[in-house]
Amino acid sequence: MTFARRSRKRLAKTRRTPGRYAAELFFKLMGFLYFVCYRANNAIDVSRYERVSPKVPAAFDGFRVVQVSDLHGKVFGRDNAELLKLVEREKPDLIVVTGDVVDERNFRLDSLRDFAERLVKIAPVFYIVGNHEADLYAKYFNEVVATLRKSGFTLLLDREKRVTRGNGDAIVVAGLMDVKESRKFANIARPQLNKFSRDPDEFRILLSHRPEWLSLYAEYGYDLVFSGHAHGGQIRIPGLLPNGLNAPGQGWFPKYTGGAHTQGETTMIVSRGLGPSVIPTRLFNRPELVVCVLKRETRLEQGMANDNQV
Repeated sequence: MTFARRSRKRLAKTRRTPGRYAAELFFKLMGFLYFVCYRANNAIDVSRYERVSPKVPAAFDGFRVVQVSDLHGKVFGRDNAELLKLVEREKPDLIVVTGDVVDERNFRLDSLRDFAERLVKIAPVFYIVGNHEADLYAKYFNEVVATLRKSGFTLLLDREKRVTRGNGDAIVVAGLMDVKESRKFANIARPQLNKFSRDPDEFRILLSHRPEWLSLYAEYGYDLVFSGHAHGGQIRIPGLLPNGLNAPGQGWFPKYTGGAHTQGETTMIVSRGLGPSVIPTRLFNRPELVVCVLKRETRLEQGMANDNQV
């Protein structure tokens, strides 16, 4: 009987040198950061709010507003199909676009036209100018405005519009033009705000690109304000920088970069926006689509709520 000799290969132990260990750690860290940064720039969050008020007319109880802000020419999916699908899924009664839909560094009029024409097929769209559109005054501003108007957007450029529903119930939606410099904003905006409705019995919505002027909006008694501009503070670190690192008009460690803020009777919702800012990437700060539902609270319900307050 012949026995075949079985050869055994000695498995050499691979030693990881400090250099190799550091390289592996580096590439793992880069992979993790790439994943985080990709999601932070391309995966859209949907944030939902309710604004409850006795001033909401009966016909507007459950009225759904979707906010699109600070797109900066960014595209989600082919021809923005992913973003449009998300908007449509929310079944909005009104879409508000609160500025910076374009960007001078990423300006494509054909892409803007296609997006606008498809957006108005979902619901009526009200639009205000952001600072980046203001930056285009010398070159493309008139083209942008003409394109959006022709596409079916309602342009609230220092204007207001009554939205009616049911048997004549109405709310007021006003929009402010933006300026290049935040310091001049209040001086320019105040004369326009003086021209708008101040009726305390009407439910009034204001679209204004800059959130740092909440005190101004509260002074005029708006029930609901939609704003953007701050890009969520750009770089957020959970537990350490919940409002982000920096925002235009607010500087370092800003206050109004996302979420709902209340002053007096005014509630301001700040969108973290969808596109990039001067810094081309976001961190722990995903693009955001905002949905706000108006809810009617009767005077009786309001009184009971006040009685229960401690």
